[in-house]
Amino acid sequence: MPTPITPTPITPTPTRRIRCVLDWPDIARASMALAAALDGPVEAICPVGRGGLVPAAIVAYALQKPVLGYLPLEPSVATGFQLLTRGLLVIDDIADTGRTFAEIRACYPRAIYAAPYVKPQGKGYTDYWIEEIPQDVWLIFPWSPDDEENR
Repeated sequence: MPTPITPTPITPTPTRRIRCVLDWPDIARASMALAAALDGPVEAICPVGRGGLVPAAIVAYALQKPVLGYLPLEPSVATGFQLLTRGLLVIDDIADTGRTFAEIRACYPRAIYAAPYVKPQGKGYTDYWIEEIPQDVWLIFPWSPDDEENR
């Protein structure tokens, strides 16, 4: 079980959310725990680009399963994986509102949906997750750009 993360103590304002800065070991621990939690028959893994690429690679190594490219954030563009109807594991870094998984699930209803981190609004769209994050916390991943949105 990964060590629970503690949000960086920043008072939210209209322009600033509560943030939690994750590091590479946080991602590795959560992704390995996710791989251990998966009990369905996974045949192949398909990350949601770009955030799901790193967790998907870690899970793929742990499960010794192939990665089938990635699904872009626009699911209507992603039509190349329809041949695999069972055993497809779709991974993103976080299920925030659930919108991304909901849109992809419309194309791949039999896939398994997982993310190391989930927020309350995203739980109903996610089959597996490791840690629930409060809806008002903004996670900063190690690969996140250092820009206004992430400050």
